[in-house]
Amino acid sequence: EFAPTSTGLLADTIEIQYNDGAVVQTSNRDVQGTGGAPALLDVGGPDPYDFGTLANGSTTPVVLTVTNSGAVTATSMADGLGLAAPFDWVGGTYPGAAGTCGATLAAAASCDIEVQYNPSALGTLSDDVEISYNDGAGLQTMIHGLTGTAAAPASLAITEADPYDYGSIAVGATSAHTFTVSNSGGVAATAIVESGIAAPFQYTGGAYPGTAGTCGVSITAGGSCDIEIEFAPGATGLLSDTIDIAYNNGVSTVNVTRDVQGTGLAPAVLAISETDPYDYGTNPTSSVTQHIFTITNTGGAPATGMAGSGLASPFRFEGGAYPGTSGDC
Repeated sequence: EFAPTSTGLLADTIEIQYNDGAVVQTSNRDVQGTGGAPALLDVGGPDPYDFGTLANGSTTPVVLTVTNSGAVTATSMADGLGLAAPFDWVGGTYPGAAGTCGATLAAAASCDIEVQYNPSALGTLSDDVEISYNDGAGLQTMIHGLTGTAAAPASLAITEADPYDYGSIAVGATSAHTFTVSNSGGVAATAIVESGIAAPFQYTGGAYPGTAGTCGVSITAGGSCDIEIEFAPGATGLLSDTIDIAYNNGVSTVNVTRDVQGTGLAPAVLAISETDPYDYGTNPTSSVTQHIFTITNTGGAPATGMAGSGLASPFRFEGGAYPGTSGDC
């Protein structure tokens, strides 16, 4: 037998001495063999491999590469003790659905295994990938750690009462409001997409997240951002719509909504009493004649920013300023 204790080419000679019936003879046979380092399997990268913080209920696979750094082939490769939940082989068995490892791995060669993390409880959990193999001299076990932390899925909320009421504004006017979107979950909300709202509601500037908005396609765990939406009624009456934002909560795509409403009013229309023109009649020079005009708002919205102007001598507001001494506008 050949049982090398060192690496490299090793040689010796078999010598058999015998008496051929007349004299002693020797029969020789040279023997040699090469001693190589036993097979040694290892997974590259950090040990343990950290899946990071993921949403409880999610599934995340990873492909790990196994390398034989020894000088002989590793044989009898198999799953050692098996993985325990929340870790598992993708597909349920070694080497995993995308794995390429088999029962042997040649010297200096590599193959892949695929494992997954599927947390079902909050917190940090760990396990080991164990692959048993024969290193050419005896049975060995390759061990590589796995770890991962489970957190609550992302959960978005939009501020304000439901529905948020813009109140009553005149047709043709615009009222904007900033809403805050917050994530109370333990992982980021990703792939954020707003489904769009319809006139008379829209994002200011015409597009999400609005002119003063700060939201993008993701919101970190515990983070928040703003969206700005305006109400611009084109008709009278109660009008409503729904803010609808879809996002991935770390497990699946879900939606957060906030109803909005507002009332469109007919614009203010002021009418001044009396015939047009109102005739003060014939009055003596230097006399003063007052008349009270009534201003009525026949529209549906309040008239604001009122101011009197346009009068010049010999006409003026009583007392010299709008609305006149006896006026109440």
